[in-house]
Amino acid sequence: MQTILKTFAVILTLAFAASIMTLWYNTFIMGQYFLHGSIFMNVLLGAGVPLFITLGTFQSVKWILKA
Repeated sequence: MQTILKTFAVILTLAFAASIMTLWYNTFIMGQYFLHGSIFMNVLLGAGVPLFITLGTFQSVKWILKA
């Protein structure tokens, strides 16, 4: 039972991260934010947000599997 709950939690976490990354992709790449934003915001949104989402998801999955 615990394995099923952990699996569900990991899948839910990955789905949430994928939905956030889709929103980032639609805003930054498809919406061409990088053409209109300042250099600081381009670096922050272009590299910082995907890195933060990836590291946060990795840490969350690690905590779920450890529990």
